[in-house]
Amino acid sequence: MNRFTKNDTMILKGVAILFLFLHHGWQSTEVTFFVSGIDLVSNLQSFAKICVAIFVILSGYGLYCSYERQQISNIKQTIQFVSVHIIKIFLTFWLVFILAALFIGTITGNFQTVYAGHPFYYVLMDGMGISYFTGSPKFVNSWWYISATLLYYVCFPILYAVIKKLKRLNWILLPLFTVILLLNDGINTVI
Repeated sequence: MNRFTKNDTMILKGVAILFLFLHHGWQSTEVTFFVSGIDLVSNLQSFAKICVAIFVILSGYGLYCSYERQQISNIKQTIQFVSVHIIKIFLTFWLVFILAALFIGTITGNFQTVYAGHPFYYVLMDGMGISYFTGSPKFVNSWWYISATLLYYVCFPILYAVIKKLKRLNWILLPLFTVILLLNDGINTVI
């Protein structure tokens, strides 16, 4: 196989979604299953975090293929490309945000608790997907992924240009980013 097809990526996204449900669904259960002193349920639930890596790799690959196919050659086209992708992610996120606020917030009554203090500002930051960067509360802690996605989309054209410029020497980026991550204690989930 020379490259992934859309069908291949949909299958892998399905696997990632199952891992996502496994990771978030078992997080609050008391279910345990010990084999030789090891809790397999907790380990499996923790392993399921790999769904994030699967989504990031597939999204990055799709972004790369789309960027290549469109043969983008100037800043205006680059801004349009990134904007279209950000709008797509926002439309999905806003639907989830509204549904979560309406249903979960109404059922649990914690909407006012989460956004206490500066509710308009906090809802705006959370709704724009940048609460992770501003340090404002998130209605759902897993929404850090939206902040990361926005960062990745904005950085993508720069990384694409660097990789194209380096050509076969782009392997240098792997040890470089590894060292940066290992030396900087302040870098966390988003990067």
